Amino acid sequence: MKILVICLLTLFSFTLSADDRPLFEAGLLLGVAVVPDYPASDEEQTQVIPFPFARYRGKILRADDQEGVRARVLEKSYIGFDFSGGGSFPANSDENEARQGMNDLDWTFQLGPRVYFELINKPKMNLRFVVPLRFVLSTDFGSAEQRGWLLDPGFFLTAPLAFPKTIPHTSLFMTTSSTFATQRFHDYFFTVAPQFVNSTRSEFKAEAGYLGSSVFTGALWQHKKRLVFLGVGFNSFHGSANTDSPLFRSRFTTSLAFGFGWKFYESEQKAYR
Repeated sequence: MKILVICLLTLFSFTLSADDRPLFEAGLLLGVAVVPDYPASDEEQTQVIPFPFARYRGKILRADDQEGVRARVLEKSYIGFDFSGGGSFPANSDENEARQGMNDLDWTFQLGPRVYFELINKPKMNLRFVVPLRFVLSTDFGSAEQRGWLLDPGFFLTAPLAFPKTIPHTSLFMTTSSTFATQRFHDYFFTVAPQFVNSTRSEFKAEAGYLGSSVFTGALWQHKKRLVFLGVGFNSFHGSANTDSPLFRSRFTTSLAFGFGWKFYESEQKAYR
């Protein structure tokens, strides 16, 4: 499970040409995300997230339209190496039937290196194959614990569109990925320790391996200082390593994210390409 709003924030600049984008932008976003409580959960939660956002497009450090905050260490015409992140929302176990009586799930944050391959790079379309490897931490902001590693290869597509009479300044986007994780990550979501066994929940020890595959697609409208986004995600857990866990409740889940924002600052200096 990924933070969908962060995924959307990575896409804000594709309605502008590379030469038009400012070096630095700042604004405020209000996003709503409807997501499963955890991977393969059959229950959902809704998160409303107001927070400021910033985009910086320096020669090395960048935080903009290319999948979040990263340091551009190697940049060729067709291959690059950088750093990126992700995460997931917390979940209250008392509000989830499968997890009642168990510990709550905390926020998780992911950070690590990523290699990407530029497959198509044109004004009307950008397609990349990305291979991120991320270290995972969970936290309640009082303490933090290591939750293993994720390998999340996939494709990242953006296509600016123009509908002058109906929906101008619009971009479409799509991401696909297949997630593989270490035992520690699976353990956090799917293991049932002896003290949490009951009449409907047997003891289970999670294993490392394949978690699932996802597709996230949507549209972004941006004009001057205003922007609106809408996206939907589809997640398949068929063939996942821990389908026998009593906490594994659904082989298919969906996610929804939408919101709007306002940009209140834009630098006169233009971005580095």
